[in-house]
Amino acid sequence: FNATCAAWKVLRMSPRAFVGAKAEVVSPPAPPAAPPATAAKRGVRLGFIGNGVTPTNHLAIQWFLQQVWPKLREQLPGVRLRLVGFEPDVRPKKSQKMACDAARAELRCGWAWGTEYAGMEEEHGIDALGFTEEAEMLRDLLSWDAMVVPILRSTGVNTKLLPALQWGVPIVLTSVAASPLQIDDSVALLADDADAFASALVRIGTTPDLSKKFETSGGWGNMRIHELDESGVPIEASCTRNNGQACDPK
Repeated sequence: FNATCAAWKVLRMSPRAFVGAKAEVVSPPAPPAAPPATAAKRGVRLGFIGNGVTPTNHLAIQWFLQQVWPKLREQLPGVRLRLVGFEPDVRPKKSQKMACDAARAELRCGWAWGTEYAGMEEEHGIDALGFTEEAEMLRDLLSWDAMVVPILRSTGVNTKLLPALQWGVPIVLTSVAASPLQIDDSVALLADDADAFASALVRIGTTPDLSKKFETSGGWGNMRIHELDESGVPIEASCTRNNGQACDPK
């Protein structure tokens, strides 16, 4: 996701900003001319940001679609999942020039590859938006009822979390995704299995006031960056793999 995040300039900083440079706060995009539809009218809208070429991202979404999505569709009719970022595609370069037929492809292509929704994504509430420019990505992000980060294994800091933290978009994530930035349940909902993940999202989707809890977390991402910067502790020190070994921030 780093290359994608840098291209978007989500926080107008490169990954090096985590180490020694001061992060520059970005003002949120101008609000739409008309207020967005409420969740009750348009259905709950969830989102994920990540480069689908990265295994940690496409395996996370595959798990989410296989284990969590069926539960959500039963309990939250009309729920939609917005997937922002390059779509997974491990086909040979020559084949990548052709459209992906996720339902028939032997090699992974498309977010829903390997799931029952392959080839029928839109009718099952899955919207693959591909790579988007910064302004478009932020507009979509601010329409989400929650960001989902079902990362099962991590090799570094999940910078995808920072925009949601900055603007108070509720987040449901695994403890693996939360650990590098030391996120706790004061600013997000942690869930490490399918039932817990679905339950947390249903709570958000059916309890509008719950989102107010997360509005106060706006700017938390920048605060955390400044804490690391001012302490002089390299970001590597807060980054570990599941086996406890140090890893590179990504």
